Amino acid sequence: MKIKALLFALLIGSVVYAQDFQGTITYKISYEDLPAEAEAYKSMLPNETKVMIKEKISKSVTNNPMSGGETIILSDNESGKSMTLVDIMGEKYAITSGEEGNDEEVEYEESGEEKEIAGYKCKVASTEVENANITVCYTKDLPAIKNNNVKGLDGFPLEIIMELDQMTMIQTVSEINEGKVEKFKYEAPAGYKVLTAEEAKAKFSGLGM
Repeated sequence: MKIKALLFALLIGSVVYAQDFQGTITYKISYEDLPAEAEAYKSMLPNETKVMIKEKISKSVTNNPMSGGETIILSDNESGKSMTLVDIMGEKYAITSGEEGNDEEVEYEESGEEKEIAGYKCKVASTEVENANITVCYTKDLPAIKNNNVKGLDGFPLEIIMELDQMTMIQTVSEINEGKVEKFKYEAPAGYKVLTAEEAKAKFSGLGM
């Protein structure tokens, strides 16, 4: 469950936005189709992601009630690189993506559907990532995604629906605040061990990552 929540956080955290936007976007996270044995732990699952965008760097923070901590993802808007800061079993890791230049490209297929979210008219597109079906509702009325790993989405994601074998996770924009944000850098903090995405996958394969 914890690793699947991390995968879901990566979807928003790896999105890089147009450089003329500075501010904070808040996404609420909800869950559907949870198995009966997981209902008791629903309150311990992540329920919010905040994405702060400043110049060429963005920072997403997803709360993790189960561990009492946060999953933080730093993204470089120019290069498309990202770094995920996580605490796994008491150890701190900075997991990089896009550094090697051989990440698999993700292509979305347009459904032709339209949906309104937070007052914005959205288009709907979908794809598959590992064992999950992903549906994205995005609008052209906000700054477009700038990410080489995401093709076909010329807009801003207002909702992402992730269908897993054991649940459906929904991340929807609840607030958009344009303005100054705190200073942060694209670098691993002291005490974090840096791993590539491939190294992390091999190291944590037993945990379902």
